[in-house]
Amino acid sequence: MNDDKSNGRKEDYYELVSHFKTEGQGELWIARHSKTNKEVIVKKLLLGSSQQQQENITRFNREVRTQSRLLHAGIMPILAYNFDDSPPWYAMPKAEHSLADLIKEEGKLSSETTAEIILAVLDAIEYAHNEGIVHRDLKPANILLLPEGSYFGGQWVVADFGLCLDRQSQSTTITKTQTGLGSIAYMAPEQFKDAHRVGATADVYALGQIMYHCLSGEHPFPTRDIMRVPSSFRYLVHKATENDRERRFLSIAELKAELAPIATGEAKYENARKQCETLIGEINAGGGASVGLKLYATILQNASDQQLLLEVLPLFNLTVFESLQQASRDAVERLVSLYDSVTEGAFPFSFVDRIADFFLAAFSTTDSLAAKRQCIEKLLQIGYSHNRFYVRDELMSLFSGLDGETVAIAVDALNRNLDGVAYLRESGGRLVSLPAAIRRVIESA
Repeated sequence: MNDDKSNGRKEDYYELVSHFKTEGQGELWIARHSKTNKEVIVKKLLLGSSQQQQENITRFNREVRTQSRLLHAGIMPILAYNFDDSPPWYAMPKAEHSLADLIKEEGKLSSETTAEIILAVLDAIEYAHNEGIVHRDLKPANILLLPEGSYFGGQWVVADFGLCLDRQSQSTTITKTQTGLGSIAYMAPEQFKDAHRVGATADVYALGQIMYHCLSGEHPFPTRDIMRVPSSFRYLVHKATENDRERRFLSIAELKAELAPIATGEAKYENARKQCETLIGEINAGGGASVGLKLYATILQNASDQQLLLEVLPLFNLTVFESLQQASRDAVERLVSLYDSVTEGAFPFSFVDRIADFFLAAFSTTDSLAAKRQCIEKLLQIGYSHNRFYVRDELMSLFSGLDGETVAIAVDALNRNLDGVAYLRESGGRLVSLPAAIRRVIESA
């Protein structure tokens, strides 16, 4: 295979040794350089049908030309290429393995390993963004480790720029048929709508998904459970993968600035409880959604500290919950689930009332029907198990104001917790003020 790269070495060539694998529009071969005898990977374009052929060639040429001009230790180098051969091909260093291979082998990665890899990728992608290139197809399979002693040995590199968007180019379109472009599990929501009008935040989203995959060992699609991620990374992953791109880190530099202290072991806050109390005070004094987001981040980063949760979450009132809801649509739902898990067992009456106040305020704020049902169930359980009249009276007042689908949720919660229903009957005359469906369940229990 003759090298047609403009480097004055046209006599060099690569001998194909064995087929490695086929992926996407490329066929990968292990090859050997005629002079150095070094093994490399040669990627040959699969031309496809006549209808797809020009599209595939355009993508292939873009991949080669982009990677050839992005000179960075964290971007896979192009060693040689020939567009005139049929099919066209290019050569690149042979990787030791991909990040996808590592996750498959390890199950999940440590915080230290994840931070090291992601920081290397962030450096490379920040450089690409500064050069006007948005990758648009970041995923574990496209992040490769080059072996020691090779080109950029021991370095994690980003490969496969075939779907990149060159913001400096006059052309913004690869294809009319592939509106989304990219790998579904790591694609930002806006990329599904129009891949040609995305920016740096699309790559931020993909890197958040990759972090989740590394730290949890679980594929991030179709759903994620943020509690599977170590607490110090929860805010990063959550903010990077916000559906609304305006709520994500707006640049790779912002994400890197947040990750770097975690990677070096520096504490983000010296006293998380004091930080939470300060933020709650700011919210009650008129602080908006930005303060709510900082509070939510601090809670998520310290979610494994049950004592902190027991001390801080009872301080939440309607104003705090409204700020959290504005900051992140699912914040209240996640905090309801978190607080539910740490308030099992017996507590002093005064603290039971504070637990109840938390769930009453959360119920009034959240849009999630599942969270509303969880709030009702928790109120039933703590009221019944502690025989607390305050909780019973507040719950009856809540029921009195329900209508529509919230009545159905309450009925479902009551039927799931029949032990606690008899305790509600002691309210006597207050039953007449309840919606008929709720009253029937209580009277028949």
